[in-house]
Amino acid sequence: MPTTMKIGYYFFLITFFSPGLTFGANAGENFLRIEKSTQSNADLRIISIGGFGFDDGKIGHVDLSYIKSVNEGDSLAMDAGAAYAYNAGATFFVGGGFLLGYNWDKNGVIGAFYPEAGVVINITKSAGVILSTKRYFNLYDNTEDVIMFGLLFSDL
Repeated sequence: MPTTMKIGYYFFLITFFSPGLTFGANAGENFLRIEKSTQSNADLRIISIGGFGFDDGKIGHVDLSYIKSVNEGDSLAMDAGAAYAYNAGATFFVGGGFLLGYNWDKNGVIGAFYPEAGVVINITKSAGVILSTKRYFNLYDNTEDVIMFGLLFSDL
């Protein structure tokens, strides 16, 4: 079993066996989110930092993303999205978003849209972890599947 799958497997086991560790989907809280992707099939890596907020069963996020592609070069993009959240021992979410940026190696504008699904678990009252997957459509004229691991911080 690949390392990424092992990490995801243990992450979900912890989710189901620790129902007290959850951010409420109705909490009305905002977080700083820092995420990094695993290696994709097309050698695409994404690192992002931004805001992530829960409010009344909905989630919204805005991120600044650095995209590194072996074939297409480096890019900087703004990423925004929204999702519906469900609290069941952990906060699960399903939604979508879009990305718009600039590739300075190819001197061109990039854009993509994506569906997204994931889970959020808090570790302490002001810190948590997030695991999500996105399927980028039309990013460099391709479809890319990306798994993101990240940290959430609030009340620092």
